[in-house]
Amino acid sequence: MKQLTMLVVTHKQVAIPTIKDYQPIVVGNGRVSYDDMYRDNIGDNISDKNANYCELTALYWAWKNLKDVEYIGLSHYRRFFTTSWVKCTENHILSSEKAISLLNEYDVILPYPKGWFDTTVKEWFLCTDGKEEALEKLRLCIADLYPDYLYDYDEVMNGYMASYFNMFVMPKKLMDKYCKWLFSILFQLEEQIDLSGYTPLQARIYGFLSERLLNVWVQHNKLKIKYMFVNETEKSDSLKSNIKDILKYNAVSKKCLNWMMMFTWGNMKK
Repeated sequence: MKQLTMLVVTHKQVAIPTIKDYQPIVVGNGRVSYDDMYRDNIGDNISDKNANYCELTALYWAWKNLKDVEYIGLSHYRRFFTTSWVKCTENHILSSEKAISLLNEYDVILPYPKGWFDTTVKEWFLCTDGKEEALEKLRLCIADLYPDYLYDYDEVMNGYMASYFNMFVMPKKLMDKYCKWLFSILFQLEEQIDLSGYTPLQARIYGFLSERLLNVWVQHNKLKIKYMFVNETEKSDSLKSNIKDILKYNAVSKKCLNWMMMFTWGNMKK
């Protein structure tokens, strides 16, 4: 059995890090080619839903088709977990050895939470990604399928911080449980929403909603989380973004300023 596969989701030809166990997966029938790649349109798949499900078509494919692997990671062609918030070279992208070592102590690796002091997770969704109708129907689906998750859903959506990007690393067995939960909700929701009045951005609804739902599932199951920074390779201000994330996260969490300064200084020296 392979220890870890880090899927790098892409729809176009880009430079994929030459790091052990990093595996490109082309989504949505993308007409690109890599050596030793996966495609989300073979086997049991939902590739034709990529315009609405985004990177979730790769997640679904991994759930249904990757069997002999102990850990699964999901990253993007332009976003990678990094071990340094200061340096963002390929040498600082999370290695499979480091990920496995962390998962001996933690249940899941997630991006450092993002947020705003005066805007809830729900309000941010409505400002940028979606419509009130979607959230109302999503809550009803959760109430129908998993009513014991409602408290966690409300707490996440009314909170101010969340891990975004649909990125993680976790044991495959744990991922299977998450996928069963997630896709049962989204497939039921899909039957209830008419996307004809949505813009192309809003039509990516299920990818956007799942960013919030991952937080709900992790919180409900009381998983031990290792937060890591994310290097956004197409942004020139990843360092500034990482600094803002840690400051806001600790402020919202009511951690003291001295703790933040010691933590950030410690990371700068690494």
